[in-house]
Amino acid sequence: AHGFSQAQKPAAAKRILDLATQGHIAPAQLAVVRAEASRADGQRTVARDALLQALEREPTPELWQRLGAVEAQLARAFGAKREPEKQTEHLALAIDAYQHAIAGEPDGDAPAKALEATRELTGLLMKRGMVQAAEKRAAQGRVLAPSDAALALQHAEALGKLGKLDDERAACVAGLAGVASPAEAVETLKAGLAEDVAAAPARCADLWYELAFAHADAAQREEALNATRQYVFWSLHDRKQKQRVPSIQALELGLAKL
Repeated sequence: AHGFSQAQKPAAAKRILDLATQGHIAPAQLAVVRAEASRADGQRTVARDALLQALEREPTPELWQRLGAVEAQLARAFGAKREPEKQTEHLALAIDAYQHAIAGEPDGDAPAKALEATRELTGLLMKRGMVQAAEKRAAQGRVLAPSDAALALQHAEALGKLGKLDDERAACVAGLAGVASPAEAVETLKAGLAEDVAAAPARCADLWYELAFAHADAAQREEALNATRQYVFWSLHDRKQKQRVPSIQALELGLAKL
């Protein structure tokens, strides 16, 4: 039934389900089969109810992870319908389900799924103007993945909008520490700068400073020079940047000689 459902053949999955109900399959496993058949047929709410019934009988990490996947699918469906409140609700339920799965099986796929849903929920909350809720979700997610660059920059944005500049700076540093290569650093920093830059000049200065050195590490001279200029502009809005002036000047001089 699982195979047929994954192959998008709900009729075949339903036939297997009918056969299973006539046999001696365990109630919890039967609920899983019913959930898979329903999900393949696009009936995600029915699948969710079947999994909740199964969890009442046998709350296993596998069932919790399946429930998280269904809730995430429901969130995407409501997102496509432009219903942000329901999208938010189901993303939160997906994260809760994945957290239950992690508690029972910390080395499985649930941590990555929970992180993905947390990034999505944090971004959605920011778009809805729910900055405090976004900051709380990002902080919870960073307990699970403290060096995830994307989530750290989301957290930094929320902290900046809440006026917590020292915490914002710490989140930027922690996120950039998790970047594996110069090229990845450039892309991560660009993604951060693509957000609402005017809301947090201090954060922009931090990002341009790091981006200048990331471009230099990646042997991208013109991009590095442009980043130093951008840093100088944004640093004028942040008094705490004075200590960085010598290092950025040394970088500019080194690039000018190339």
